[in-house]
Amino acid sequence: MVGKASSSERLDLGRIGVFGVSFGGAASTQVCVREKRCKAAISMDCPQFGDLLDHDVSQPMMFMSSEQYKGMNDVFFESKEDPLYMVTIKNSTHQNLSDLSIWGRLFRMQMLGEIDGERCLQIQNTYIHAFFEKYLKGIDSRLLTGLSPEYPEVDIKLKNIE
Repeated sequence: MVGKASSSERLDLGRIGVFGVSFGGAASTQVCVREKRCKAAISMDCPQFGDLLDHDVSQPMMFMSSEQYKGMNDVFFESKEDPLYMVTIKNSTHQNLSDLSIWGRLFRMQMLGEIDGERCLQIQNTYIHAFFEKYLKGIDSRLLTGLSPEYPEVDIKLKNIE
């Protein structure tokens, strides 16, 4: 599969972006510690641990979190000089950053936050897309420069962003 992918004109394996949710989020940032082809990473709702705490990473990273886990990466964020984004979705829980955000209401799951599931997924998709567009394609988005009136459910902190 990788051999076929590398021959595709649409894939640039020298500019990889990775993201993951929960422990997959920690795995995504670890990829950038070890793989220099990784140009950007997003960790969703996961505290950072492992090698990332001991290494500076020159690649931009976004930490997207539910309100339930807001602040879990503050110590990491404050201690690093790397280009970092901290995005928090208000009125959300860990489960809102998954498909449960939509189909969980069907089963009356009490583990979801107050935010509308489809709106939460729209926010995630929009911010993830804007981040990777900027760092993989060079297309800037005002969305990543700070608070957006279009997304009042989002708190965003920036560090060392050009």
